[in-house]
Amino acid sequence: MNTENFLTINEAYGFNPINFIQTRDGLLFTNKSAVSEAYILKQVDEGFERKKFIYSVHNYLNSRGFSNTDGIILTKNNELTVNINDKKYICNKVVSGRQASADNLQDAKKAAGLLARMHNSGDGFTTEKAASLNSEVVCESEINYVKNDLGQLQELFEHRSKELARFNKLAARGKGVFDYEYKSIADKYCNRAKDLCRALKESKYEEISENYRNTGAVCHKDFAFHNVMLSDSSNGGIINFDRVSIDLPLFDLTNLIKRRMKKCGWRVSEAYEILEEYSQLRELSKYEIEIMRIILAFPQKLWRIVNKYYNTRRSWCEKSCLIKLAEIESENEIIDKFLKEFIF
Repeated sequence: MNTENFLTINEAYGFNPINFIQTRDGLLFTNKSAVSEAYILKQVDEGFERKKFIYSVHNYLNSRGFSNTDGIILTKNNELTVNINDKKYICNKVVSGRQASADNLQDAKKAAGLLARMHNSGDGFTTEKAASLNSEVVCESEINYVKNDLGQLQELFEHRSKELARFNKLAARGKGVFDYEYKSIADKYCNRAKDLCRALKESKYEEISENYRNTGAVCHKDFAFHNVMLSDSSNGGIINFDRVSIDLPLFDLTNLIKRRMKKCGWRVSEAYEILEEYSQLRELSKYEIEIMRIILAFPQKLWRIVNKYYNTRRSWCEKSCLIKLAEIESENEIIDKFLKEFIF
């Protein structure tokens, strides 16, 4: 970065940038007038309409009292990007703190509370509201893109259930070790997937999705521990909204619980503690918890493994796929026990 670049940033954002550090993710810097505030410039070549939607999510959450995110900063002219050396850059806030750890129950509980506050602030974020906020941004793309995934889980589960059955037929014709190992367990998991598709259809999933179409919601869609920042001096924050969409908030909570359960041996008592932390700030219905159980029970990991094996050059990944297949079987009993006890 040279003096001319500093002036460009200053003119675009009103910052007086100092303390530049080049990182793998982008160019970090602070604002001379507020050195406690850090920002990062990231080069972007495409996906401008998607970034515009992400900005609108951050903007909405901030307007509703949840400002501790790595929000996109617009220029003084409401532009999404700034041009430096003929390249486009987007500026994000940097959320300070340490990454939450999936090994730590207390971190999981703090993350649940933070998630509930974000979901509360996301209420009212409808397709119409997102489109309205998008229109305020000056951007390379005029497409008014809104990511709304409400109601899509049924179709996704049905598709993956059929894929598991198709892979079972491929395994029956195959002669490899993986073919044999998958065939030996496939019927059990194929039947489970079909049963769970039926259970989802009979649940309140469609009704709850329809309700959120009217009332609006923000779902992070990648609520992993590495996207939660915790701090002793603040409430922490949530980062990396690249997959964010309008969808059921319960997906984020399910993801959080699943990741912690993998670390603690699927202790149902810890799942209850995480749920309790979340529920103190945002109420969950028994119908939402029922959907969470269906998602936790669906053989998603198995689908990923067999999909990878049968849709890539199999010799490259057979060993790793066999190891993961064995892990699924070894975890099966303990997960089944967890699901029987995880009832409200």
